[in-house]
Amino acid sequence: MDAAIRLGVNPAMPIKWSGQRGLPNGLGKTVRILVFAKGEKEKEALEAGADLVGNDDVIEKIKAVGWSLIVL
Repeated sequence: MDAAIRLGVNPAMPIKWSGQRGLPNGLGKTVRILVFAKGEKEKEALEAGADLVGNDDVIEKIKAVGWSLIVL
C-alpha cells in the first residue's frame, strides 16, 4: 500500500519525511524471514533471527513447495 499525505511543509527543509510504518494490528499473517547466504553469513543470519537460511537448496525447496515470496 502506498499513501500520499500533504504535510504542508517546505520541501527545501533538511528534514527527511519519508519512511515505513507498520499497521497497528499487522496484516494478520505470520511473517517468516528467508535469507540467501553462504558460509559465515549463514550463521550470522540465523543468530539475527532468520527462519530459513541457505542458497541453491532453498531455491529448489521454494520451487518444489510453491511458496510465494515478497522480495525486499
